Amino acid sequence: MDEQDHGYALTGDALSQAAIAAANRSHMPYSKSPSGVALECKDGRIFSGSYAENAAFNPTLPPLQGALILLNLKGYDYPDIQRAVLAEKADAPLIQWDATSATLKALGCHSIDRVLLA
Repeated sequence: MDEQDHGYALTGDALSQAAIAAANRSHMPYSKSPSGVALECKDGRIFSGSYAENAAFNPTLPPLQGALILLNLKGYDYPDIQRAVLAEKADAPLIQWDATSATLKALGCHSIDRVLLA
C-alpha cells in the first residue's frame, strides 16, 4: 500500500499505539472507515495490521487478517497471542469490532480492547 497517515494521535500503551499507527496506515478511500489491529504475543512481540480496502470490497483485507498473516509469517501461532487492541472510529460505516473480537476469542485470545479514534 502507499504510505498513509490519517493523523490520529498515538495514545495509551505500546499496544494501543501500535493499533492506532496501523489505523493511520489504513487504505479506505471508499468507506472512510480507518481501523488497525495490534496483537501482543507472550514474549512481548507486537504484530499489527491495517484495513486495506479495494474498490470491489471483495478482496478487502480486514486489519486482523493482516496482523495474523504477519504473525504466522514470523513463525508464531495463535496460542502465542496474549492481548489484542483494535483501533477504529465509533461512527465509521464499517465497524470491525464484532468480527475481530469473535475471531480472536475463537483463537483463544480473551484480552481484547478497543480504542476509539477521534
